[in-house]
Amino acid sequence: MKNILIPTDFSENAWNAIVYALKLFKDEECKFYLLNTYTPAIASSRFMAASFDGGVYANTAHEFSENGLKRTIAKIKKSTLTPIINSKQYHHLLCSRTKS
Repeated sequence: MKNILIPTDFSENAWNAIVYALKLFKDEECKFYLLNTYTPAIASSRFMAASFDGGVYANTAHEFSENGLKRTIAKIKKSTLTPIINSKQYHHLLCSRTKS
């Protein structure tokens, strides 16, 4: 079984890469991994209060990544690619996100 990593930034170019990969490997046993990475915003400045909680900004990046992956999976399922994914029991879509 092949493992195919498809990085995405949720752009139109990234979508085109997803479509290409799904079509290219439509007849092969594979797992497709969608990956989005992000750098959490870290608010630090010598002028800011030491008690500042940067968690709100970090959560925003995390939520954007997670929501983008969910939208991408939904877009794949609603698209003409659905027959490709559903035609083989061994096609799997998995999502991952990492902090860089």
